[in-house]
Amino acid sequence: MIIDTIKFLEMLNEYRNTHNKLGSTLSNPLKINDKKLVNIEMKNEDFSAFDFNGSLFRNCIFIDCIFDHVNFVCSNFDQSEFINCNFRKSNMVKTVHNLSKFHNCFFSKTDFSDGNFENADFSKSKFSACDFYDVNLKNVILTEVIITESVIANCNFYNSHKYPVNFDIPGKNKLIENYFSSDFSKDLPLNQEELKKLLLK
Repeated sequence: MIIDTIKFLEMLNEYRNTHNKLGSTLSNPLKINDKKLVNIEMKNEDFSAFDFNGSLFRNCIFIDCIFDHVNFVCSNFDQSEFINCNFRKSNMVKTVHNLSKFHNCFFSKTDFSDGNFENADFSKSKFSACDFYDVNLKNVILTEVIITESVIANCNFYNSHKYPVNFDIPGKNKLIENYFSSDFSKDLPLNQEELKKLLLK
């Protein structure tokens, strides 16, 4: 089933009429499973606790939206943009991304495990207490990204290091057997140099 902006708004309005507000509760989420969301543009909306399991986001734009406690498991993001959005305690396990953009977003206690984010753009985003297990971050743009108090294990950062990223070293991140290529940029901040020595020795 293909859902465009008009259809999506109809679904949200129906849900809003039922619950007297946009959004859902953890016990009774709005389920939009295994759907194709195409060319959707939304701004200043709260999608907290929505269930998008197995859905496709194609050429969608979300600005200043809230995605707290959202289930994105096994979803696909094809050339979609999320700008100034919040993702708190969301589940992005096994998501696949094709040129998706998360610009100036905030992620807290979000699970990215087993995801494929190759060529994604996370510019100016912040990650706090997130889980990255077996994540493909090859060629990901990490310009001015800050990652704190997170677990990063068995991840592929090949060609991602050339964009300045702050891994909060010395800090509380836990870095375990991640893959970085050896041609680190010479203008990396000091904490990145320490990371280089740690991972490439």
